[in-house]
Formats: sequence, C-alpha cells, structure tokens
Amino acid sequence: MKISPVKPVANERLAKLIADLESDQFAVREAASKTLAELGEIAAPAMRKTLASKPPLETRKRLEQLVKRIDSKTLSAEELRIGRAIEVLERLHTPEARRVLKTLADGAPEALTTTEAQAALKRLRR
Repeated sequence: MKISPVKPVANERLAKLIADLESDQFAVREAASKTLAELGEIAAPAMRKTLASKPPLETRKRLEQLVKRIDSKTLSAEELRIGRAIEVLERLHTPEARRVLKTLADGAPEALTTTEAQAALKRLRR
C-alpha cells in the first residue's frame, strides 16, 4: 500500500476558484464549485474566510453548500484505509515508521492525512 502526503493548493488558486463562483457564466461557476468540492477540507479554510467577509448571494449560497457538505461528510473507504495505515505506522513505533509519518505530516495542513499523521507523531513523543 502506498500513501503519499497531500499536496497543498496555492492560495492564489483557491482565491481564483472562489472568485469564479461569481462568474457571469454558469459553466465557470459550476466548474469552480466542482473543483472546490473535490479539494474538500483543503479548501475549507479559504471558503470559511470568504463566507465571513459577506460575499455576494450566489457565492455565499455555493460556499455554504460546499462547507456544509465537508462538515457533514462521512469518511470514504480510502480515507478509512489511510487512517488505519497511519495507526499501524504509529503502533510499529520504528524509525522507518516515524520517517513515513513525518513525510505524511508535511502535506497540506488542512488535509485529513496530514492531521492524522501529525497527531500520531505527537502521541509518539509522549
């Protein structure tokens, strides 16, 4: 099984996607919504920040829907598999396992894989 760190998304790209939610073209708004949904928890902080700034109605509705979907989402089979793999690495408590956890912990700060690996490393330090 291969687990890779989650790559961060540039703030500029997130800002562009959020700005595209205000586009006059329906296809552009839909594409931006779809991409933000795929980014999920990685895009959530930027979406919440935009919501706090009182965006236009169309943008606000789309962002609220996306954030609600992220907050109420259940873990996918892949996310469960990764969580279990991180747990196994933590229980192994070997230098190699710690190295893999450190690599995973360096991923996108908002990603579930990153936060789970960081938590495992923290527990190992106790």
